Amino acid sequence: MTEIDEQHQREGERGLAALAERTRARGVSTSYTLLGGSTVASAVLEHAESTRADLVALATHGRGGYRRALVGSVADKIIRGMHGPVLVVRPG
Repeated sequence: MTEIDEQHQREGERGLAALAERTRARGVSTSYTLLGGSTVASAVLEHAESTRADLVALATHGRGGYRRALVGSVADKIIRGMHGPVLVVRPG
């Protein structure tokens, strides 16, 4: 498992670095952090609080209804738990 986790971490780091570089090339000050935690929502909320984030931006699949009732919505948990603005986009 450790080898798989390390591979996922490396892939995540490469992807975030590339995205940040493209964003900086457009003149936007950008930072990123690859997080781990018990749940995605709790990891994002804890990091936003500890860094005093001005904004949390996230993409969502936009699933609702039955599927959301079964597994919950990460976006919904972040929106409800965040003490500041949240930008949610549905890629598309």
